Amino acid sequence: MARRVGPEEGGLVRCEVWLVVGLALAVALPVRLLPLLGADFPLNDGGLFVAMGQDLIASGFQLPLTTSYNGGAIPFAYPPYAIYFAAALSSATGIGLPALLRFLPLLVNLAAVVAVAILARRLLPVPASSVAALAFPLFPSSFEWLVMGAGLTRSFGFFFAILALFFGHRLFVMGGRGNLALAAIFASLSVVSHPAAGVFGLASLFIFFLVLSRDHRGFVSLLAVCVGCTVLTAPWWGTVLVRHGLGPLTAAASATEPSQTVATFASLVLLGGSASPLLSVVALVGIFVCVARARWLLPLWLLATAVVVRNLTGPPLALILALLVGEALGELILPGLGAPGTVGSRVPGSEPQVAAPATGGDQGRSTGRWARVALVTFLLGQPILAGLSRQVWGIDALQFIGAQERTAMDWVSTHTPESSSFLVLTAARSWAEDPASEWFPTLAKRASLATPQGFEWVRGPQYRRRGQLYDRLKQCFPRDATCIESLAAKLGAPFTHVYFSKALRGPYDPAPLAVSLARSSRYRLIWDGSEAAVFMRLSP
Repeated sequence: MARRVGPEEGGLVRCEVWLVVGLALAVALPVRLLPLLGADFPLNDGGLFVAMGQDLIASGFQLPLTTSYNGGAIPFAYPPYAIYFAAALSSATGIGLPALLRFLPLLVNLAAVVAVAILARRLLPVPASSVAALAFPLFPSSFEWLVMGAGLTRSFGFFFAILALFFGHRLFVMGGRGNLALAAIFASLSVVSHPAAGVFGLASLFIFFLVLSRDHRGFVSLLAVCVGCTVLTAPWWGTVLVRHGLGPLTAAASATEPSQTVATFASLVLLGGSASPLLSVVALVGIFVCVARARWLLPLWLLATAVVVRNLTGPPLALILALLVGEALGELILPGLGAPGTVGSRVPGSEPQVAAPATGGDQGRSTGRWARVALVTFLLGQPILAGLSRQVWGIDALQFIGAQERTAMDWVSTHTPESSSFLVLTAARSWAEDPASEWFPTLAKRASLATPQGFEWVRGPQYRRRGQLYDRLKQCFPRDATCIESLAAKLGAPFTHVYFSKALRGPYDPAPLAVSLARSSRYRLIWDGSEAAVFMRLSP
């Protein structure tokens, strides 16, 4: 049984927790803030959610039947909490949605860093919990897809999932109606913010039940949370079912291929993102520590996340890997260098006792202390430096649309017919890292035939067909305009215009294809700027 914590000690414990939280925020902020400071527009994606937010404002915050994004055929079925939040904030403050999407995802991601530090304190003893709290923000997957524009929904969903896990842990360990209510509320908010975040939260609560409370009371608590979550989210999924049937939900559930999930899992666990391979190695050591000591929560949680969660695999895996780093450093590596360990009993939710320092000479203790400081500094400092270099050189997905391209898209919205259909050609590696393709339907207010975003909620082959068209168009960059013609005809994509981005955001050289389009008798150049060109396709 854990010892009681007196008032004075309790105050010291709270001070220590908030000190760790402050250090975690200090570690997190540089690599997250740097790319935002160099941008005057949301990073990467977010155009779909800006369009949906504008639709909400225009409808008086009544859920529209469809969104106006990219032709108006996409059902407004996406979990709407974060979109409602941003639209209401924009309406109340007068700040435009694109401006909000620059910094709002970052703020919510920083809130998640705080939530992870507090959750780690419940799951791990000291100092393992402190190490985990500091390690989490260093994994690139803990923020890269959360601070960009469409990170609005991802960051809210992940943040609420962490809060649901915190109160779910308290529920399975301590019981209580308050913990039950809060676990259900935050699980519901996670579900109505991002679909994959909701799946992660509920799957994690099931793992907590299996490990912490495999009895009648625990089962009833888990069932009550699931029932409460179902009831609280009914206004969203009930509206979708009444308006659209099961089609949008089943289409979105099948949009990610299992191979993509396995590949993402393997790369994140084995490499942890290119900025933190050393932390991932330590996390693998943490798995062996847990298995050797028969502590099954983190290994089972890691396995369940890899199997169940899709589309938002990175942040949940970063959380679990950070906890495993805490296990390895706090329970094995640092004690091996002479650090005081934690005492036997690991009562879930209790304040762990810290063992007395090992006896020995002053010189030996001083040497061990400096060795521990050097090790922790190296392990935590290397990802910070690597992350900062990634932001400086821009070798990741955190790119944005410049002012010249936004001017070109605005010109398209006023100088081309509303019925126009565009092929958006860019040098980006993939459509998930292509801000021009994703923002074009919102800023230009014209249809983009090779933009998949949003169509995962549409029944039929449109989502995959658009993704295939986007990928195959990359084959045309070293070739000429006839490649575009034959490819569009083969995939059934009749287009009237081509928007050509000159920005170098990926590995493809846009120059040969741009020259071929300009010289072709099938196309007329109707706009030419430093960052983009617009071509009209002429009738044969």
